[in-house]
Amino acid sequence: MLAMNWLLIGIAFFAVGAVAVFVLWLVTRRARAEKLADWPVTEATIQSLATVSGGRGNPPLDVGNFSYIVNDDYYAGMVRISRSFSTHGASPKDLINKKVKVRYNPRKPEKYSVVEDEVGGFLIDQYDGSFADEGGA
Repeated sequence: MLAMNWLLIGIAFFAVGAVAVFVLWLVTRRARAEKLADWPVTEATIQSLATVSGGRGNPPLDVGNFSYIVNDDYYAGMVRISRSFSTHGASPKDLINKKVKVRYNPRKPEKYSVVEDEVGGFLIDQYDGSFADEGGA
């Protein structure tokens, strides 16, 4: 009986802790999104394309390598390219030299966030492997 009470108390503490961690994650995620919204926007140009592994059990991903200029300095990054409903017969290669919008950290311009957009019938958004935290913005 006493062991059962301790087990229930342990389960309750674990559940409360899990909920607290989840709430903290939601709050920090929202604060981060609000901070990113304050970053300036610039245009980046897709320079080349690559296909990367989508991970275990997932199809490969098309990614575009892009560059952008801030204060006469060049920076580079990657975007994920997904087919949208209006892609029709277009090829991801058609995106080379196309412009995409990128938000960058004004204190550390190498830190960026891609503005989700549809370009040439493809959905362009943040590539998870490329996102760098805001580092003191």
